[in-house]
Amino acid sequence: MWQLLRTFVWVAVSVELLLVLRLLAALLWHRRMLRGRPSVPDSPPHLVLLLPALREQPIVEETVRHFGQLVYPYDRLSVLIVTTEREEHEYRLAGQNDVVTTSQLVARAIEAANRTLGTTRFLHLHYPYTTGNKASQLSYAVRQLPKLLKDLPANETYIGV
Repeated sequence: MWQLLRTFVWVAVSVELLLVLRLLAALLWHRRMLRGRPSVPDSPPHLVLLLPALREQPIVEETVRHFGQLVYPYDRLSVLIVTTEREEHEYRLAGQNDVVTTSQLVARAIEAANRTLGTTRFLHLHYPYTTGNKASQLSYAVRQLPKLLKDLPANETYIGV
């Protein structure tokens, strides 16, 4: 009888010990997995949206209004509209000096939007060359970002097009 009771106690203690060891192994594995993961930031990353524009007069105001309604922390979002000298050059060559250009409309629209929002969410950058395409405008804008947005930490900033 004592033999049976001793065996029963031994089995119970062994099972209990195995459960404790299994729990410790799971905790160590979980800790090791968490150690390799990057930490979660306390606040959302900075977001810079680049919008190249060429002959966009009909939709400038609507576009600015739409991007002004984005739900994202104001201090973490910048919308940079990049116009180009190419459009103005084409109008001058065609003798259409009285045409209101995309650049002029963008300047007005973002001034009004920033005033309404009470912050500088929108920025305007004019690509100064008459050659190139949207990719050229975007490359130029990325190169100008450190001058335009001086306080943006590179490791917490995302650029969207």
